[in-house]
Amino acid sequence: MEKITELIEKFRSGSITDEEIKLLMGFLNETNPSEQIKRILNKAWDVSAGCNSEVDSRALYEGLKERLGLVSQVKGSAEERPNKGVRETIIGILRYAAVFLVAFGLSWLIRSLMYENNKSVLISHIQRVTVPLGSKSKIVLPDGSEVILNSGSTLAYDIKEFGKRERKVFMEGEGYFTVARNPSRPFYVNTPAMVIKVKGTTFNIKAYPEERTEEAILISGSVEVFPRYTSSKKQIVELTMPNQKIVFTKSEANSKLSETQQHMFEEKIIQAKLLGVQTVEKVQNSVAWKDDMLIFDNEPFSALVTRIERWYNVNIQVNNPELEKARFTGKFDKETLDQVLKALTTLVPFDYTIKQNTVIISRFNSKTKMPMKQLH
Repeated sequence: MEKITELIEKFRSGSITDEEIKLLMGFLNETNPSEQIKRILNKAWDVSAGCNSEVDSRALYEGLKERLGLVSQVKGSAEERPNKGVRETIIGILRYAAVFLVAFGLSWLIRSLMYENNKSVLISHIQRVTVPLGSKSKIVLPDGSEVILNSGSTLAYDIKEFGKRERKVFMEGEGYFTVARNPSRPFYVNTPAMVIKVKGTTFNIKAYPEERTEEAILISGSVEVFPRYTSSKKQIVELTMPNQKIVFTKSEANSKLSETQQHMFEEKIIQAKLLGVQTVEKVQNSVAWKDDMLIFDNEPFSALVTRIERWYNVNIQVNNPELEKARFTGKFDKETLDQVLKALTTLVPFDYTIKQNTVIISRFNSKTKMPMKQLH
């Protein structure tokens, strides 16, 4: 406990080193911080609140801004240094920050400080963009490459290293990439299970953490794909023909992440096994999501439910075992959730209720006039 007291005092005074800030973050990011740590934090910030010097308030201000890696997005602001009138506000922010750090962890606090437009945040030199469920986002990378992210997806890259010798991004979820050609700067996409290397091409990646497989579909150009868990060149698979799809199945094994990777994702690198390479006949069905279309092609109901949940940001509870064997085909272009469910009941009858963000699907009751109802 003496160590954390020393670290907090150094942070307050602005004399803490980079290695010490990492150690302090580890203490503050504990899932269940001890009561003793809480008391130390409260005492440290009580001391800070009682100081009156301009130097101390400025150090606290710059320490909070620089050490958490927050970058102002307002160009040409009138004054960045805190004056005496805002010193108390800064101290107050730090006090509340301490409470949030203890209660929810440092990573929660940093992630919650997002830009209003694209919900992205700079953590030191790591640019991270997260797309909430029910939304999509288009990102233009520094080299001009474009990425359309599907709902529930995350993209991250090192803004200092991107483009120096290579262009590397990390992604979870689903993304449609159009990569600017630059043979001298190869482009890499890392997911938890696989690595895709390209020079200039278009492709789609699907790598949601809750799914048991990861896949990449080549639209144009060529890519090299290999499991992220191994560096063996024998496992490199090259896709050179449009509409080729490669699929990896994930296992439970994992390896440690570097410190930079830990800033990007908390998830572990997943060991994966090549499931196969195939040619997709209806490739547009697989990437229709980027054009606001939801297409099912002989899909099992469980897969359909997962896609609808992400698409409309809802939770679906299925209390109808008969639907487990059902398969669905359909195309929806900007229809509402109720319209989609109503259309599905014409294929396989079932009842459903919608209440706020929850959908409950049950057996069809033939005594009711309509095989569905909606609650507002």
